[in-house]
Amino acid sequence: MSWRTIVVSPHFDDAAMSVAGILTRSEGPSVIVTVLGGAAAERESSWDRLCGFASAEETARERLAEDA
Repeated sequence: MSWRTIVVSPHFDDAAMSVAGILTRSEGPSVIVTVLGGAAAERESSWDRLCGFASAEETARERLAEDA
């Protein structure tokens, strides 16, 4: 497929929060490439704990579901 618009996003929701309005007005197919959406860290961060996640795996699983 040939993409008309490609957005590179550092984290899962960065593109949606930053350029969603532009994407809704763009013509042709668009794709968002999330750069830092890989495997979970070995342990949760203090930010993960503040967000209510019990483990790094849970954080990654929920973020992937949000992205989908």
